[in-house]
Amino acid sequence: MEPASNFSISEYKIIINITKNYELVAKYILPFRIVIKQLDTLNYNEVKDTSLYDLLYNTPYEDEIINFQKQLVEYETECTLSGEWTLIASELTKPEAEYFRSLNDHEKEIFAKGHSFTYVSDLIYSPSKILFNNYDVEFINTFFDKIKFVK
Repeated sequence: MEPASNFSISEYKIIINITKNYELVAKYILPFRIVIKQLDTLNYNEVKDTSLYDLLYNTPYEDEIINFQKQLVEYETECTLSGEWTLIASELTKPEAEYFRSLNDHEKEIFAKGHSFTYVSDLIYSPSKILFNNYDVEFINTFFDKIKFVK
């Protein structure tokens, strides 16, 4: 994957000349930069069998993996702490739900964070189609700054 071709940085200077009786009294130079960037678009069908890690590692977008992880872990931690998932537990997850309900608030926070890190790490190293089966593309795109997935 190559960086977006429409990425550019332009540097400008604002020069302010202050004069009195046509003589220069002071000169101020204010440098500033304008950054124009376009998100790189990744087609879901082309990357669905590739993990996010394999797709982004060792590229200009490698930092997107960490950003994605941090944000999705926070989201999943909140979802786990809400406890709503314990109300729809299947036979397979019923013991986990009962264990979660038995914890105090501090223990629930630890449980939720650990659970979320494990879950998100699995998503990062699994084929992307698993991620897209669990979340819609618009939601996934909110976790990235430099890339955008399209279906």
